[in-house]
Amino acid sequence: MKNLAAIFLILAALLGLWGAARLHEQLWDYRARHQLLPAAPLENAPPLMAFTTVALGGFRGLIADLLWLRIIRLQQEGRIFEIAQLADWITKLEPHFTTVWAFQAWNMAYNISVLFPDAENRWRWVNNGIRLLRDEGLRYNPRNPNLYKELGWLYQHKIGYIMDSAHPFYRRKLAETMQAVLHGARLENHPEDTDLQRLREELKLDPAFMRQLDAEYGPFDWRLPETHALYWAWLGRQATPGTPGVPGTPDTPGVRSCDQMMLQCLSAAFRQGRLDFDPATDLYVTTPRLDLLPQVMKTYEEVIARYNERFFREIYANFLGEAIIILHSYGRVSQAREIYQQVLRRYPDVDRTISYDDFISANFAAMQKNAGDLPPPDAVAIVEGLLFQACRRKAAGDLADATEDERRARAFRDIYMQARASEDHRLRTGLPELDMLRRQAERRAQEETNAVIPERTAR
Repeated sequence: MKNLAAIFLILAALLGLWGAARLHEQLWDYRARHQLLPAAPLENAPPLMAFTTVALGGFRGLIADLLWLRIIRLQQEGRIFEIAQLADWITKLEPHFTTVWAFQAWNMAYNISVLFPDAENRWRWVNNGIRLLRDEGLRYNPRNPNLYKELGWLYQHKIGYIMDSAHPFYRRKLAETMQAVLHGARLENHPEDTDLQRLREELKLDPAFMRQLDAEYGPFDWRLPETHALYWAWLGRQATPGTPGVPGTPDTPGVRSCDQMMLQCLSAAFRQGRLDFDPATDLYVTTPRLDLLPQVMKTYEEVIARYNERFFREIYANFLGEAIIILHSYGRVSQAREIYQQVLRRYPDVDRTISYDDFISANFAAMQKNAGDLPPPDAVAIVEGLLFQACRRKAAGDLADATEDERRARAFRDIYMQARASEDHRLRTGLPELDMLRRQAERRAQEETNAVIPERTAR
């Protein structure tokens, strides 16, 4: 009897060990999927974080989970500053818990920043969120594409988009910083060694990677937030788990998001990648970079081939339609017609009975009617495009058509601005003054056509 009991206990123990092993494998797989593996010691960690990770051992995960549950409760109650403190503790307990890094950065840049009425304090918290991800989160998770995408989003959306009324201030602060370091818009301006050191150490921008990105897709204006978003999304593709420097596959978690962000930023560079900035006069005007269109189209084609998804084909079709309108606005009719034919060949659902001229007429009529609803970059492109054509016609002696283009540009801008009654709406989405856009158009005409622009007469 005793022998049977002993055998039963041994079998039960073996069964328990087998079950524990199976459970351990499942837990290990879960932690691997969520990048919570603590096997490798932290490198260059502050003393407090290094002590915490060693002293608490396996209890770190349990404590972090409890704190995370508390954060969820505080989020429902709107206790934002307490959330920030708890999230900071979690990043010290579980520095590989990437969700918390992204959440904490978002909390700083979006939730805490808007509690302050002045733009300076808002910018401080937006910058805190950026530095948290860039300087700390990626330091401990350099092979996590999602963190690169989250960092890019802060540049693309929080700084570059119009949702925050203080976003013009954010854009100017970023432009001031980059212009001071680069002595202009691009790395090719040969900044001093001290400036290169500041790029690497303070802004975490690698000059070699910047040059590579410019060579493959640009060159870009590094004072623009979309360029920084593109940089971090591109790095996210390079920093995928596995062999360093080898881009991930479509199946690699986070890579698809980085690819999508790259397309968004490249599209934005085409629409508004040309910046005229003067911190002394508060001048900040963005207009299209028509020369970037081939690189943008090439990248869309590569992403479509990589994923073979309807989503990417549809957003490419939308981009091409917008590109046709912008090219036509700037007088590049032959290039616009060629792209229109590409759309007809590529997308069988497009109505082939609509000619190019009918497409242009219908779209311009719709935009004229709904000018107030257009995104600011599209409205700028229409107005500056008309002024650009006016410059070229004036240089060619076609004064009547030049005057008509000017009239249409002024009327379009007036309709757009009339839809923005409040000061806040004008601040976030208003257009530059017509004279400012005219100067931009004249400069573009001089650069692109080498036309001699007569001096403007008073109007």
